[in-house]
Amino acid sequence: MHRQTDLFSLRSLEPPTCKRCGSYSIKRDGFYRGTRKRVYRCKRCKCRFVYNHSDLEKMRFHSRIVAFAVELYTTTGISLRTLARKMKEYFGIKVSYEAIRLWIQRAAKRVYIPRLHKLNARFWCVDETMIRVNGKYAWLWVVLDPENKVVIAWHLSKVRTLGDAITILKKAFEKTANVPWQIITDNLPHYRRAIRKVFYRKNKPEHFVAKTVKRNNYIERLFREVKRRTKWFGAFRAYSSIAEFFRVFFYCYNHCKYHESLHRTPLEQRTLQQAITSLTPLT
Repeated sequence: MHRQTDLFSLRSLEPPTCKRCGSYSIKRDGFYRGTRKRVYRCKRCKCRFVYNHSDLEKMRFHSRIVAFAVELYTTTGISLRTLARKMKEYFGIKVSYEAIRLWIQRAAKRVYIPRLHKLNARFWCVDETMIRVNGKYAWLWVVLDPENKVVIAWHLSKVRTLGDAITILKKAFEKTANVPWQIITDNLPHYRRAIRKVFYRKNKPEHFVAKTVKRNNYIERLFREVKRRTKWFGAFRAYSSIAEFFRVFFYCYNHCKYHESLHRTPLEQRTLQQAITSLTPLT
């Protein structure tokens, strides 16, 4: 089988320099202790060193490789072990599934949904769904802009109360530039009271109750994608792992290249690779 070398060739994007004097005048000088790590010798100061071609400090792989693995695991139905096996099969990159899991945890510390200053969201679709966590259930609250196909805000809770409905509406209002014209929800009574409490001093938006799934199909389609992705887990092992996963999931949903409305949404064009690059130094 022909091996793709696009990701593998990223290790040689930048020319190596001497770690002592910074000179480009170096030459190859064997391998490090019988491994495939290349050892270089500086012609100026005679220093021998192993050069790390990664742009991330204390990591062996380039940020594009890390971003590719994190986005592929987050957006597709693939396990960590399968992903590690495919990375070795197609790109010749030998990495363990535990390393990919740590990449996802570290990436979740840097990715976030930015404040949408220029987003004039006229309509909000608000809904919640259940997520299994170690034999129990948690609630995922999402506010979606149906015109721009953008997730404005999301919230996790262990129960479904009025306070959680108020929290998700406040998060969405803090990230947008205006009060929406209409908020579309289901029959949950908490939404009506939450809208009154959040927008009582502003132009109160119209509250539309979608009695059928078809009237709120935009966010239901998003939840089908969430269920399709999370069914491969069976259930999350811990409540903290839900926040890590969905932080990267919604970031990729808003910024992925194949998103239909990417060119007309005013989101910051900050790719997953740029977010992962900001992880340096890793501790």
